[in-house]
Amino acid sequence: KIEPSELPTLPGLKADINLIGNSNGRQGVASATLEGAIKKINGLGYRIQGTLKRGGNFHAPDYYLDNTGMREYNFSWGVGYFKKAAGVELFYSQFNSDIGILRASHIGNLTDLQNAFESSQPRGKDEFTYEINRPWQHLEHELFKAKAYLKISDRNRLLFVFGRQYNLRDEYDVPHLGRRDNTDPELSWEITTHTGELVFENNSSNGFFGKFGIMGMNQKNTYNGRFFIPNFTKAGGGVFALQSWKKGRWLFEAGARFDYFEQKVYLWEGDSLLAPEYTFQDFTLSAGASYQLNPNLKISLNIGSAWRPPYVNEMFSDGVHHGSASYEIGNPNLTEEKSLQFTLGGEWKSKRAFISTEAYYTDFQNYIYLKPYKPPTLTIRGAFPTFIYDQVPAIYYGWDFLGRFDLSRQLEWTLKASIVRAYEKENNEFLVFIPADRLETEVRFKVPNQKKEKNTFIGLGAQLVAKQWRVDQEIDYVPPPEAYQLVFLKAGTRLWLGKQPLNLVLRVNNLLNTRYRDYLNRYRYFADDIGRNISLKINLPINFTNN
Repeated sequence: KIEPSELPTLPGLKADINLIGNSNGRQGVASATLEGAIKKINGLGYRIQGTLKRGGNFHAPDYYLDNTGMREYNFSWGVGYFKKAAGVELFYSQFNSDIGILRASHIGNLTDLQNAFESSQPRGKDEFTYEINRPWQHLEHELFKAKAYLKISDRNRLLFVFGRQYNLRDEYDVPHLGRRDNTDPELSWEITTHTGELVFENNSSNGFFGKFGIMGMNQKNTYNGRFFIPNFTKAGGGVFALQSWKKGRWLFEAGARFDYFEQKVYLWEGDSLLAPEYTFQDFTLSAGASYQLNPNLKISLNIGSAWRPPYVNEMFSDGVHHGSASYEIGNPNLTEEKSLQFTLGGEWKSKRAFISTEAYYTDFQNYIYLKPYKPPTLTIRGAFPTFIYDQVPAIYYGWDFLGRFDLSRQLEWTLKASIVRAYEKENNEFLVFIPADRLETEVRFKVPNQKKEKNTFIGLGAQLVAKQWRVDQEIDYVPPPEAYQLVFLKAGTRLWLGKQPLNLVLRVNNLLNTRYRDYLNRYRYFADDIGRNISLKINLPINFTNN
């Protein structure tokens, strides 16, 4: 959940301009934000934002990736009126994009599909272009949100949130016999979601603070064209409570939530329209505590149970998943997924170091996941690797680490590590599509501030990703790719043009132009990941009030 920063309330006018250029795909991005508050109406603030992006075919280390260009334009606005006793805020955003899909991932027959699995280079045009051809997708995302608060007392307030989200996706397949001149999408679907939430927030004088609330939602999905996910409606709601208590070096937290959902699916079976109905309901519980052992060291422990109903696509999908170039088959017998999780974490910080680490263990009662299913499926639109949804008892556990160390006044070292293990409990076999072990390290040199240059740095780092051998090497269409190492370079500075700051950041990803394929990228069946990319970001913050 990503929330924009709070709207300004102090009178003034500010702007923020960002320009980004990427060498790979010859991509350009321009974004600008303007925000301020009205001096004559105390408490009234606003913000508007817009972005344009365009890119052409990406380039793997040895060849272009045919039909991987994209176009994007989006904007948003927000306005709010905030007083001590009450306030209201409105927000609207729209996101539009056209995305080309790797042409080599949509293949005509089973023989060519097998050849693609075994080939080191995909078929297609090895050239750069901004043109987007079939297969491609057109996406529209629209969000409207209204928030209001009412202060009941110095320590309590009511918060109301209403949201409407609308999504449209048009999918344009590779032309097949009889439809080569058709300009309409083969599949178009729309989904609209309304949500409402009423929350009571309290902050008592004896260290207790928390929130209690109710929420409701209504969702409707419709489609036209070829089948992938059926029409459906979904409605439900929940009640929740979260309470925290701070006492000395201790912080205790506990939460509980109950949700209830009704779902109705519309399916054609021959000439008959079926409308099965489903209800899902259950509790979510959590409890945790943290203890500050000393000013430098804090440890925390959390225990929680969670659940979720199976999504409609997990139960009833039966067709080509356009974006991932696969054929997916749902499982109507799926039940609720439930889990019990334990998390143990710690933080240590001093003047010259910061370390954060967390270990977790999750026991799933009915884990829902997607797995390969052989042989591939041949359709009128081509041949695609097939995947089905399954449900098994499973165990997840892992460890995350982050450390930053000041080796000297100018030299900083960062180290990140991540390890995940997941297996079925009944047969003790590892699950598919689990991230491989990975390590990232960077050494950064901070240049002493000069008269016109501030916050100047240059960093060199590497990302090391192991081969995922903790899985049946024969279960997938292509074995997990080999381990790889990527080198990156970062540099940045802040220049002063008189009183105007100008921020510059240069980053080079895959500096050595290494060939690699990532295990979690489904397009690894057909092509390498992108090669070297040089990115330059120019940021210009402007404070018109000070100027």
